[in-house]
Amino acid sequence: MKVSDLTESERKVWQSATTGALVDLRVGNPELDSPEKWTEWESGRTIQAEVIVDLLIGDDEAASTAVRGVRLQGARITGELNLEATTLRCPLALLDCSFASGINLSEATAVSVRLSGSHVPTLDARQLRTHGDLRLDEGFSVSGGAELAGAHIGGQLNCTGGQFSNADGPALNADGLTVDSSMFCNEGFSASGEVRLAAAQIGDVLDCMGGHFFNAGGSALNLWRATVSGLLRTESAVLEGILDLTAAKTSSYHDDTTSWPEYLRLDGFVYHTIEGASVKERLEWLLRNESGYLPQIYEQLAAFYRRSGHDENARRVLIAKQRQRSAEGTLADKIWGSLLDWTVGFGYRTWLALVWLAGLLVLGTILFGGIW
Repeated sequence: MKVSDLTESERKVWQSATTGALVDLRVGNPELDSPEKWTEWESGRTIQAEVIVDLLIGDDEAASTAVRGVRLQGARITGELNLEATTLRCPLALLDCSFASGINLSEATAVSVRLSGSHVPTLDARQLRTHGDLRLDEGFSVSGGAELAGAHIGGQLNCTGGQFSNADGPALNADGLTVDSSMFCNEGFSASGEVRLAAAQIGDVLDCMGGHFFNAGGSALNLWRATVSGLLRTESAVLEGILDLTAAKTSSYHDDTTSWPEYLRLDGFVYHTIEGASVKERLEWLLRNESGYLPQIYEQLAAFYRRSGHDENARRVLIAKQRQRSAEGTLADKIWGSLLDWTVGFGYRTWLALVWLAGLLVLGTILFGGIW
């Protein structure tokens, strides 16, 4: 694109890219500056996507221009921001902008990308590679879903305060995602549609505390085979749909009873520590497993209590495991299970046998003492 063809606002963006300075086109009225109000914006706030693309990848006259950052706020961006399979020369920050078309960052390589507060129809960032952060936060909104499958984020992925929706599929599809640092979907985050993090690798914390996940009749948050090296948090989260933790791994899982959905998928879920509920409440948590009784989910919880030195809690879990196994078995299993439960607590409370023996001795003494 020729510099001579640029509008006054586009020239500002071009010139500021050489220093990395922010070009702020907002008028200072929070209500009017909202991207939802873009139809009321003056024409001077319109920037062609082609200008941004040329600066980022060095096309046409931009090839001879050294850039340190493309940073723009409060603009209406027209045309498709297509950066597929390109290498971005500098950090990109498009804040509180309104996009006429979707953003394509598929297979792109970037220093960092920040779309905080911006409203976009779709975001395609499959196999995106960043050296730093990807920020889809602080009022970011996507109406046709965000695709991050196979992306590798070298810093943080921050979605706090982001609004994700998709009437035709996942609101956020990040299967196979790798985040070297932490991922945030906490307070203010909202997704209408499935949030998929199947087989994702999170290098530190996955924080979903206070986030809202809505996908009634399906998975609200899908962590199938995901690995979270640090803390996995869901306290105070609203989950309307299934929380899928099948074969997921984390060093520590923190939740609370208010965050539990009606159904969970816990088969193969592995954690070193777990916090947020009493042992009695945890047994209720296990009963929410969608596929019913599974030995591993009880053994995993019991192992945590043993490591923590709470042997009695571990025994309670293992007894509950046997009771549930008996309850889902045949009539003979139920009868035999009841007998073992009452007599020796399935072998975990052998002292009950002494109680029964003492009782029988007393009863025998009374009966036979009366005869003699």
